[in-house]
Amino acid sequence: MRFWYWLVFGVIVWVIYSQLPFHQDEFLHFHSLAYQNPNFSLNQFKEGFAAYEKFFPGDFSVYFPFLYTGNLQGILWSPFYAMLPILEAKVVYSVISLLVIVGFILRVFRLSATGQWFLFLYIPIYVAVLRDAGPVNVALIVFMASLFLLEKIAIPNRSNWVYVCLLALLWCLAFYDKLFFVYLMPGILVFSLARIPLRVWLNPEFIGKMGVAIGVFALFVLAYVFADIRVRQYQSAELFDVQIPFYKAITTSDAMIWLEDRRLVCVTLLAQFDFSFYVLRHLEYTDFVQSKVWGGLHWFGISFMLLLLLESRHADRKAKWYLGSFFALVITFLVLGKIRFGHHTIFLFLPLIGFWFDGRTPTYGKALLVWVLCNVSLTGLNVLGAKPHVSLQTDYRALVGKTKLVQPVIVNFDSWNYYYLRNLDSDQAIVTWVDLRDSVQTNRLFALAKKMRRPIVNVSGSQDVWNQNWLLIQNRVDSVSVDQTFPANPISTLRIKQ
Repeated sequence: MRFWYWLVFGVIVWVIYSQLPFHQDEFLHFHSLAYQNPNFSLNQFKEGFAAYEKFFPGDFSVYFPFLYTGNLQGILWSPFYAMLPILEAKVVYSVISLLVIVGFILRVFRLSATGQWFLFLYIPIYVAVLRDAGPVNVALIVFMASLFLLEKIAIPNRSNWVYVCLLALLWCLAFYDKLFFVYLMPGILVFSLARIPLRVWLNPEFIGKMGVAIGVFALFVLAYVFADIRVRQYQSAELFDVQIPFYKAITTSDAMIWLEDRRLVCVTLLAQFDFSFYVLRHLEYTDFVQSKVWGGLHWFGISFMLLLLLESRHADRKAKWYLGSFFALVITFLVLGKIRFGHHTIFLFLPLIGFWFDGRTPTYGKALLVWVLCNVSLTGLNVLGAKPHVSLQTDYRALVGKTKLVQPVIVNFDSWNYYYLRNLDSDQAIVTWVDLRDSVQTNRLFALAKKMRRPIVNVSGSQDVWNQNWLLIQNRVDSVSVDQTFPANPISTLRIKQ
């Protein structure tokens, strides 16, 4: 039986890597490694050199890849990055991460054969770990480790202070990896108490040890949040370079009103039960079967919640705690908002698999497997039948062949597609991300090209984007050649007027 589980695992991994195009945000959290490239210091544009510099006590600072994402993923990925080509390095690192997560779930949960089939067919965890834009591997492991370690702490023993320290350390590392981890803490605490008897977790010694772990984590969060950050961004202005308290940077409100944001959170929470939701960053939704049906991505969510309601009538105490963890996460997401993608919602899966399968045989387990199989089948149909987004229709390997040239160049991406990926995969080139419709930054980019006497190899998100940009810059260049072999993503060589 174990052979068939891992065969399914291998097939799903192969389909995900062979059928979904890569995109740049998969590599965002590794971007701190771009500082190894000596040409990176010349990139004084969007997401360029020293874009986010986080300060710590003692005049110690670290360059982060993004405002609320630390450099832990870059550290973990660096051995693979050093030894393998960039795409292969990402594949190996991500598959190892997924193997660790799945192995840990099998170790911590007591799953029946039905539960194990559910786990191995649950496509969202594959996509979230292997291909989504946000780092989830550390947080998923720490989520499961919290239950494991709290059970160790619940055993009266002097040596379990080691587990207290380890738990606090893991929470701090997961928060350092990505601030989103604080969204998970209410759900993690409820989740971690599910298998501990009431008389144990009300024991003053246990409460004290748990309080120490929470206290250490809270102090780390406060120290982190109230330290400063310097943000250097060059968009629509000559210079935005300011050092401010970090909490001000992350609490800046956007233009979306509170009610609209929460409506989108509700839509996301329901849609994420449809496995196809997790490949929306790669493929066009208009090609999905769901786009032709009223209700779209919501039907699997509605049917799952009905099954959940039916199953909850047969739940034991432990299962109810897992269910409480699920709703604690949902409430936290609704209160804090800004939940949009699969790398946010994947954490709901852990308490749900605990509810359905940890140490119990669910009453509606067969109905749930039918739900899973229908979900997998429809997702497979969409993955095989849908086109990539226009900006991703040029394969990255083909793009490298056109932008890794013998002569030194500036490779500019004028819209979202492969900037982070190509910047990490840099050679002698300077890689930038400048929207050519931004006249201020275009002037600076052209000035850099003129000063260094380098042509600009510009990669556009689509033919339409290139047409718009060409209208704005045609009087600024001596010559331009557009590679017509890439009709979706024109690659244009611009020689700036000297």
